[in-house]
This record gives sequence, structure tokens and C-alpha cells, in this order.
Amino acid sequence: DEKPFELPQGWVWCQFDHIAKNEANALKAGPFGSALKKSMYVPTGYKIYGQEQVISGDENLGDYYVDREKYESLISCKVQPGDMLISLVGTIGKVLVLSNKCQEGIINPRLVKISLFKDVCRNYIQAVLASKLIQDELFQESHGSTMHVLNLGLLKKLIFPLPPMSEQFR
Repeated sequence: DEKPFELPQGWVWCQFDHIAKNEANALKAGPFGSALKKSMYVPTGYKIYGQEQVISGDENLGDYYVDREKYESLISCKVQPGDMLISLVGTIGKVLVLSNKCQEGIINPRLVKISLFKDVCRNYIQAVLASKLIQDELFQESHGSTMHVLNLGLLKKLIFPLPPMSEQFR
């Protein structure tokens, strides 16, 4: 209802709920608490995506894995090609878009994953999250005495401008 400012014709104000896939766990924070501990890691299996991949921009970095049983118990945190992984701690709103060649796996507790409709340009959303407008808002809303911390609730409340699809890709 409250629009921060007028947008060009064809643009709309939206939230992640408006552009996330209509499927369970399209907007999902990583597992809570003791659901995923380092003692559960195995040498090979299903990849655990964390901040090291997001910060570096390299989905292939890292060698943390879980076995099939742990993966299936955390299936709500699974990733798929095209998902956007967002860092929650320290690096406010840092984003990695998973490629079509990403390894099957899950996110860790320091990430949120967002599965968007196919017709939403991931690079546009990544640019929006890196913009001064959104970075300032996230910085103000985040909490933590030594490090700024986001959460899924803050990301869900975020309002941002969305242009027509052709403009997103341009």
C-alpha cells in the first residue's frame, strides 16, 4: 500500500512472495540449530552450500557434504538450478545464482534460498539486492552487535521495484 516513490509506467512494487515459485519452500532459510552439525558431514554425497560459495561467487568451491539420509531429512533446504542463495550473516544481501550445472545439495543455516519463477531475471534481482536503496534498508533492519544479521522475515518484508521482463533482462 505504501509506495516509497513513483515508478516508471509498467513497473510495479513487489516482494519476494510475488515472484517466488508457487511451490513449498520456494523461500527458505537454512536448517535451524542442531539439524546440521559438522559431525554429520561426509567426504562425498550431497553438497552443503554456505557463505564461502556466495561470497566467492563460485558454487563449486568447498567440500562439505551430507549423506542421502541427512539430505532427505533436510529436503526442505534443497537447492535447484536457478535458485538464488543469499548470505544472512556479515555480508548483507550477498547473492549467488546457481547454474544449471550446480551440484545437488542443501543450504546451511547462514543462507536463504529463493526459487523464482522462470520469467524473473536473476541478474536483475541480484542487482536490486546490491543497490544502495536495498542495501541501506537491509543494513537498517539487520541486527547484531558485532555483525549485521538478516533473516528470512526481513527479506520477505522487503519491497523493491520490478520492471517488465524485457527491461529486467536489458
